[in-house]
Amino acid sequence: MSFAGFFDKVKFLKIIFYSFLYLMGIVVWGTLAQKNLGLYEAQKLYFSSWIIWIWNIVPIPGCQLVLAICYMGLLKQIFSKDSLRLRNLGTLLTHVGSWFLLTGGLLTQVGSQEGMLMLAEGQRTNKYLDENHLELVAFDLETSNEAEILSLKRFPKAGDFLTFEKLKIKVEVIEACQFCKTSASPKNEDADSLDSVLEIRFLNGGVDQRWVLRKWNNSPMKIELDGRIYNFNLRNRHHDMPFDFELSTFKKEVYPGTLLARSYESLVYIQDGPLRQRAEIKMNEPLRYKGYSFYQTSYEDDGANVYSVFMVVKNHGRLFPYVSSLLLCLGLLVHFFIRRFYAV
Repeated sequence: MSFAGFFDKVKFLKIIFYSFLYLMGIVVWGTLAQKNLGLYEAQKLYFSSWIIWIWNIVPIPGCQLVLAICYMGLLKQIFSKDSLRLRNLGTLLTHVGSWFLLTGGLLTQVGSQEGMLMLAEGQRTNKYLDENHLELVAFDLETSNEAEILSLKRFPKAGDFLTFEKLKIKVEVIEACQFCKTSASPKNEDADSLDSVLEIRFLNGGVDQRWVLRKWNNSPMKIELDGRIYNFNLRNRHHDMPFDFELSTFKKEVYPGTLLARSYESLVYIQDGPLRQRAEIKMNEPLRYKGYSFYQTSYEDDGANVYSVFMVVKNHGRLFPYVSSLLLCLGLLVHFFIRRFYAV
């Protein structure tokens, strides 16, 4: 039997039905696992994987594999001969709406960025922090500039080698721990705020020293190479924005008789070249500008300053769920009326 013939005989509608039941179980399982693993690690293990290993022995299909099967099944149903008949128009629209939803999820996974931005009143920046990815940064202490940034696509493991191409510096990873509880970790930490630690060794210029880098409270690590002094840091990845973001004022309202925050909002300015735009960001009322969405999530008070905390999201698939919902509703309505018409 040819591949095309096999593809035609596969009952994708039944597979899609049982796949969604399976995905519901994975969602419950992964959600419960967030308590111990943290949001990002649970998402990577359960929702972003092709294969899930139970006790590191038994493999079961991951969400990515199941969704890929559903994606192919929807395409098969959309372009089937039966779907092109008028009486099946509602079903066709429903399948197209489901396809848009999965396509939006694919674009979100491949091209979206999510991070955090924290500013005090009067501060301005054009960068935000990626809380899910790290980078190694080499600072030139003589010029006080970033000499080179090495983005870590994945967290290194012992035995890996990292290379700063511009500075021609090679580093060996001796030990690595992505979610570690250390004395530098924040108080009342959850799994997402645990420390990331790298023990590295330089392989250049006869230097044979080991250094420990921590994401939280990272102490300066100075080393002299080729007559210049560098400071190496492990930090959250910094993303550039094509405009400046400035916090003007921050307001907080509390429940009467308590210190518990009831709501908070920020007055901000967007400086995009000669254009200066004023905007307010409130809880559940984000600011959207040039593909970026800014959400008011929380605030921090260190005693000296109050910082407004924003979640920054850049998502190319943001509109797909809206289009999908519209097509799904339209498909159900068309299906209802067409069935009644043919019944008469």
